[in-house]
Amino acid sequence: MTLHVVGIGSDTGDDQVGWLVANRLGKRRRDVQTFSCRAPMELLGRLPLGAPLLIVDAVRSNRHPPGTVHQLQWPATNRLAAWGHPFTSHGLGLADALSLADQLRLLPSPTLVWGIEIPEPVASPDLSASVLAGVEALLQAVDRDFPTQTP
Repeated sequence: MTLHVVGIGSDTGDDQVGWLVANRLGKRRRDVQTFSCRAPMELLGRLPLGAPLLIVDAVRSNRHPPGTVHQLQWPATNRLAAWGHPFTSHGLGLADALSLADQLRLLPSPTLVWGIEIPEPVASPDLSASVLAGVEALLQAVDRDFPTQTP
């Protein structure tokens, strides 16, 4: 079974967490195919059919400490909207993109959304230590929930 992992974000600060997770999973597992995007709507033209889809993005809910890992299975619109502000730096939000993909019958099953809570954004090229700890926790969770298949 192939896992498709999509990292959403940018290349700076804690917002790069989605890209970092996708990159690390792609390097350490042969059963993972990855791509990264800046905006959730970019998903629509690249969704896999018939394979699990894992989406990873930074979360800013102000309800949990930085580094907290969140996970939900789509559809979970209300919970996804609660993860962050209704206005996102990505234009249309992830819930909007997934709702549209769902209506167009483009989403594979399962579609899982993983988020790592980030602190208040600061001008830094690097991830904060708390978010980096969340990355490690998320990688372990993916390995636990989707064990590598040996031939």
